Amino acid sequence: MLSLLMLLLPKPLAVSLTELAADAKQANIYRQTMGKRMEFFARKFIDTPYVGATLDQNPTEEKCTVLLGGLDCVTFMETVFALARTPNPTEEKLKAAVTKTRYWGGNVDGYLSRLHYTTDWFFDNARKGTITDLSAKLPGAMPFTRKVGYMSAHPDRYAALKANPSLLPKLKEQEAENNARAKWYIPISALPQAEKQLKTGDIIGLVGGVDGIDISHVGLIIVEDQVPHFVHASSVRKLVTFDKRLSDYLAGSKTEGIIIARPRLPSPDGSVSHMRRT
Repeated sequence: MLSLLMLLLPKPLAVSLTELAADAKQANIYRQTMGKRMEFFARKFIDTPYVGATLDQNPTEEKCTVLLGGLDCVTFMETVFALARTPNPTEEKLKAAVTKTRYWGGNVDGYLSRLHYTTDWFFDNARKGTITDLSAKLPGAMPFTRKVGYMSAHPDRYAALKANPSLLPKLKEQEAENNARAKWYIPISALPQAEKQLKTGDIIGLVGGVDGIDISHVGLIIVEDQVPHFVHASSVRKLVTFDKRLSDYLAGSKTEGIIIARPRLPSPDGSVSHMRRT
């Protein structure tokens, strides 16, 4: 069983939570804006190795796992977001912050309590107040018409579904709810205008991929010299990467467009509202 914050590689390549907390305190980062916090922690993970499938080590038991030494595109975004929301982070506090954003209503209750589809992640986190979904508000926004269903159509590719086929009916219900929900995205043709309104710390989902998948990749924005760079855990480069301008990164790709979320500061008292899914 992978333990919380297990380091996948020896120092100096791995990131230490103790060092992160000390650096954040020295930089007085938790007195800064949410965007500055996101940038601070995102930069700390540059060149961290890409490691996929770290959340699916035990197909029969769902636990919130947080690893700092190896990240995929989703866990990179989740980890940076959780650290930005967690002053004086400890293992317990960081795990609680990730749990809040990774699971429906912030509650771990089996494999299907995890927000597997990114558009569900946007929806539930907007309800929980951790983000503002900007996808419908930026210039050129269009209805999101992609349908999800890949997971239920290919259960053999997911260890937990393969081990427990009885999960499929509920999964199909979740996918149907997603497909019935109104969603928006910014098509590639509208990106030049929308890109001007992106801010450091914004969370970006790339629309596209195989049929049944909503979002093929996620990352963050860091604006440097007025240029919105895409920062992400790259499965091609096998590292967390500070990449080129978002529109340049997407040029010539099969990506249909983007969805955008802006992280929100936690409440001053640090309270957590555990909303249940309806």
